[in-house]
Amino acid sequence: MIQSLASLSIPPRQHDLLADILLDAVLDESDGEIARNAALRAARRHGETLGATERDQLRPGRLGTERALTLTSAIVERHGFEPDRETPTCLRLRNCPFHPLAMNRPGAGDVPFPRSVASHRLHVYPPG
Repeated sequence: MIQSLASLSIPPRQHDLLADILLDAVLDESDGEIARNAALRAARRHGETLGATERDQLRPGRLGTERALTLTSAIVERHGFEPDRETPTCLRLRNCPFHPLAMNRPGAGDVPFPRSVASHRLHVYPPG
């Protein structure tokens, strides 16, 4: 008998990515460092690596605000964040692929961290 494991998640969830970030945080945590700070640092490194990879593949050149948000929207959509352009210079993330895990944390409803990015907005303003 062949057994297979299937999983469906709507919207998509990326528990493996969260596990990678948290593992990096544990491995890189300094003595006396707050775990939250180590996790935020690891998440930032993962995001910077993702951004660098995307830039290398797309080679977008100099970007204006609207084009930058269009590219950003496509990238975050591939990662399960459900972007919504509220205005030409505002991108709202309507979903966080880590939200269900974050909400399983004891007291998650009582404290602002870890908060879902589902309600976050990214505003980009033209330089100058």
